[in-house]
Order: sequence, then structure tokens, then C-alpha cells
Amino acid sequence: MANLINIVVPMLISLLHVMFIVLALGMPLALWEFFKIGHRSLMFSWGVAMLICIFMAIWGCPMIRANWTAYAGGENLAPKLISYIMAGFFAPMLVPEPARWARKRLRNERGGRHRHRRRRSE
Repeated sequence: MANLINIVVPMLISLLHVMFIVLALGMPLALWEFFKIGHRSLMFSWGVAMLICIFMAIWGCPMIRANWTAYAGGENLAPKLISYIMAGFFAPMLVPEPARWARKRLRNERGGRHRHRRRRSE
């Protein structure tokens, strides 16, 4: 069980690290969507979320990794490298997600599109 924990925890830390980096890269696109419309309150709350993502990407996850390495008594590179490679494949798909979430939020506030469209008769 201890070996499984020594494999899973570094993998999760690495995946979270990549996720925070990608979200920090995608958040300015979402902030731009709010800036274009003029939603200052949403810009502030999403800006705070972006700062949290930047903080976790730069300082939080590396600190967690260093503390885990000290606790586990050494670093196992294989799980870390495997998870970084796995995250590297899926990270480009996550970059535009905050902007998509922002557009969806703005569309829902304005009334949005109708879900049921009428069919055109031929």
C-alpha cells in the first residue's frame, strides 16, 4: 500500500500542477470576454481565480512536491514523468476552456440562444 501511495501522490501533484498552469494561461482569454462586455464584477472574481491558479502553478504545487518528497524519503521520477507526459497530451485542449465557460456564462445572463429551434419547412 505504501508503494501505491508513493506512485499515486506524485502523479496527482504533477497533474494538478499542469492543470493550474493551463488554467492560468487560459484565464486572460476569459477576462477579455468579460472586458469586452463590461462586466466588472465578473472580471474581478475571475481575476482572483486567475491569481490563485498562477499562485498554485508557481509556488503551491512545487512546495507540495518538495514537502511530499521530504515526507516520502526521496523522489520517484517515473510517476512524475509519466503524469507530465499524460498531461502534456491533454493540456492544449484545456487552454480555451475558461474562455468557453465565460462565453457560456455571458450567454446565460443575456438570455442566450433558444434550445429548441423550429425546423424549416421545405
